[in-house]
Amino acid sequence: MGKKKTWTVNAVISIPSNIAEGYMRGSREYIQFLRIALGSAAELETQLSLSKDLGFCSYNEFEKICYINQEVIKLLKTYINRLSK
Repeated sequence: MGKKKTWTVNAVISIPSNIAEGYMRGSREYIQFLRIALGSAAELETQLSLSKDLGFCSYNEFEKICYINQEVIKLLKTYINRLSK
């Protein structure tokens, strides 16, 4: 597995891992870990864009994965906003 793929896999794994860790730590730290997961989703978006630009994935692959990631970002932002009230 090349470095580019390893970075992308790490970002993907980091999103649910941070959500789970924050949940287990309790309510005070949960929002912080959701924000870390959101940062990982943003990192993934950047890596996907670079992968497309460098020819590591097709435009169709990029579009499909980016769409899913954008949905994850929207869900995380909504959840963070609701918990922060």
